Parts: sequence; C-alpha cells; structure tokens
Amino acid sequence: MKLNRTVLAIALALGACASEPTSISYYMLTSPSSEPVTRQAALPRPSLVIEEVELAAYLRQSGIALQTGSNKLQVSRQHLWAENLELAVPKLLLQELQRQSDDFNFYIRNIDFVPQTDYRLRLHIDNLQATEQGEVLSSGRYQLIATATPAASQTTDFYFTEDLLDDGYEHAVEKMRVLIQDIAKDVLASASVFVTQ
Repeated sequence: MKLNRTVLAIALALGACASEPTSISYYMLTSPSSEPVTRQAALPRPSLVIEEVELAAYLRQSGIALQTGSNKLQVSRQHLWAENLELAVPKLLLQELQRQSDDFNFYIRNIDFVPQTDYRLRLHIDNLQATEQGEVLSSGRYQLIATATPAASQTTDFYFTEDLLDDGYEHAVEKMRVLIQDIAKDVLASASVFVTQ
C-alpha cells in the first residue's frame, strides 16, 4: 500500500509539472515609449501615402521568426508579436518617414484622412528576422508611383542587416526597428530623385 501511495505522489507531482503554464512574452515593433509624431494642419507640400505593405506569409502570424539555416526558419511559440506586423510595420514606417523628412505630408491609406495623394508607396517585405549568425535582416522591394502619371513609377529592391550586440528577442526587435528606419531612409532618398524627374 505504501508503494502505491509513493507511485501516486510521484504521478501527481509529474502531472503538476506538466500542467505548469508556458511563459509567453509579447513584443511590440512600435515603441509605446517613443515620442508620438504630431501632425498639425497639413502644410502645402506633396503628399506621400503608404498605400500597401505586404509581408511574406511567415511574417503574417504571431510568432517571431529566427533563421536557423540558409533555408530554415524556426517560429517561436513563446515569443510573440503583440500587434499584427501588417499593422505595426506601416505605423513604424510612417513615424520614421515623418521623423526623417519635412519634404512631404505622410499618410497611411485606410487609417488617415488623406486630403490628396501626390505619390503612393507600395512595400513588400520578404524577410524580417534574426539569424543564428548574430544579425537581423530585412529584404524586399518598394514601388513609388506618381498619382498624376501612374505610368511613371520606380521600383527599388532593398537588403539591410544589423549586427546583434546582445542575446534575446527583445534586442532583436530593437534592431528590427532600426531596419525599418533604414527602409524609410532609402524610400526618402528614392523619393527625392523620383520627384525631381
């Protein structure tokens, strides 16, 4: 009888261990602690509207991806995005465009009230992840379109990397924010050339 009680106690202890909840961490690409970009009245300057941000299929789910090989990704079940990246990327891109340039009025289609559209931006992101080689990377392409002459457009490919200086998902997400800054800077450089053509 004593043996049965010992076996029962061990079984209950193991069952309790197995039922402990898994620790889940949530991360935001947009930083709630950063200063919000305030827009007064729209100034008389061209408008650039973020029309579309399309993400690769693996980025359209809640787990944060880690590249573990040249063609292998591991999507975490414990480290998740707090906000859908399809919403977070355009918001962060808008903040960065506004922070880096006074040459345009920037908007996001279907979120902002857009008084007029002079230029449209379409962005496709193929990669946005950390790698086991100690970096984060982003690649894809964007297209700038002049509304007055839709046939006039410019498509640009991009590939940006940042070295990881610390371990952990939190640091990787911080570096992903830097990659969005890099995309914004590249878009602005292309837009300044595109507008003067």
